[in-house]
Amino acid sequence: MKKISKLILFLLSTIFISGVSVAGELRDLIDENSKQLLTQIQENREEYRANPEKLSSFVKESIADYFHFSYMSRFAAGRYWRKMSKEQQKEYNALFIDLLIKTYASAMLDFNYADISFEDEKKGRKKNRFHLIMRAKSKGNKFRVDYEIAKTKKGPKVINVKLEGVSLLINYRKSFGSILSKDGPDALIEFIKKSLKGKK
Repeated sequence: MKKISKLILFLLSTIFISGVSVAGELRDLIDENSKQLLTQIQENREEYRANPEKLSSFVKESIADYFHFSYMSRFAAGRYWRKMSKEQQKEYNALFIDLLIKTYASAMLDFNYADISFEDEKKGRKKNRFHLIMRAKSKGNKFRVDYEIAKTKKGPKVINVKLEGVSLLINYRKSFGSILSKDGPDALIEFIKKSLKGKK
């Protein structure tokens, strides 16, 4: 799960959406900005490798407004979200966001891209949702990435991503669910804290 999540999150980090209407121009904008983000990482790779916290801050600042992190954290917790106290929800949510940021920030230093292209967006099953398909190559391997994006009052936001049919959020929900069902929210919070320390 950890290996899959790391690769998914790295591919997810290439989405860099600005506040524009959901139209054909969205694909072109993402294509252009994703390359700018990757170029920034590549040009400062050694500096970021020596200072991972600086990299995490840069990545968070760059993409935080374009991902529906609160939705993603609630989904990952599943039915156990409502069983958490307000304090537990707040702490878990903050830690989950840090986990996502740190995971793909570090992954961006370890993977190399070649050939990124986007297909036109497609309507989703639910209202106000659509999918954007990305084709990518990395070290000779080809990947198909499906970004699920929701149209919100604050613009389009990424709410999930699938790599070759494998859902990032489903992976987290399964992993977190096994901890929550046995040991409860506090155990999950401690688990994420330990995971974060391991990524520094």
